[in-house]
Amino acid sequence: MIPPPPMSRPRAQVHARARGESSAHSLHRALVEHAQWLVPLQFFRSLHGNAMASERKMSFSPRSSVPPEQLWLFTEQGTAQQASTQGALLGTYVLGVDGVSLFGSLTPEVTSVHINAGGFDGDLLALSGEALDALRAWAGLVHLERGLAVHADPRHAPELAGALQAYRTFHVPFFPDGRLIAKAGYEGYRQPVVVCTGPDSYETFVGALDVALQGQVQLRRLDLASLHGEVARQDVDALYLNPLGPGPTGLWPRAVCDALVAPR
Repeated sequence: MIPPPPMSRPRAQVHARARGESSAHSLHRALVEHAQWLVPLQFFRSLHGNAMASERKMSFSPRSSVPPEQLWLFTEQGTAQQASTQGALLGTYVLGVDGVSLFGSLTPEVTSVHINAGGFDGDLLALSGEALDALRAWAGLVHLERGLAVHADPRHAPELAGALQAYRTFHVPFFPDGRLIAKAGYEGYRQPVVVCTGPDSYETFVGALDVALQGQVQLRRLDLASLHGEVARQDVDALYLNPLGPGPTGLWPRAVCDALVAPR
């Protein structure tokens, strides 16, 4: 019997989710941020061709018996080896595929994703329908956040600026009277308002507030133009991104937001 490999972050989240100890947001982030996926060669070739797969292939059987509409993925080599040992005909896989490119490239032909199928007890996660749409959305979010982690000022990163301009779901906390929530005086700014890139960063921030205040906070999902409209209306001088993570934390002077929405 093959011993289970060390518990990777996605596997740990699958187990925690099954126990009711983790949120869907934490699970989705762990899946998309994982950079060591094993992906069927045929699916990988359909997206990237042959050249990129040539040095990263591993064969588990001469052919695959997995239906083409199902995408079987493995979090690490040991889980795939266990499935193969248990009789699954997997064919050839490509190692070390990043979750952003993987889940961002899910095609309509894929109707379900099966993670660690046929492997160790408790590892299986099957996703379909709206769950696949959520993974695609999370791939876009994590791609955006990786850009933010590298570029403190998106005005000097055209690709990131374009992604921010296209992003539709900044998670922004408001008071019931319509005021943005600010951390007054932070880093010398008069009123840096809190803006979160994703739902887990928003929930982390709100969850750290006083219980009485948590009940007052209202969520609005805004695109960049709508966010800028609120920033201008309320005379905000900075944007405080993801104050408590897990998305990258940053601080933008008001001029950054102004420049991103300015006509080209």
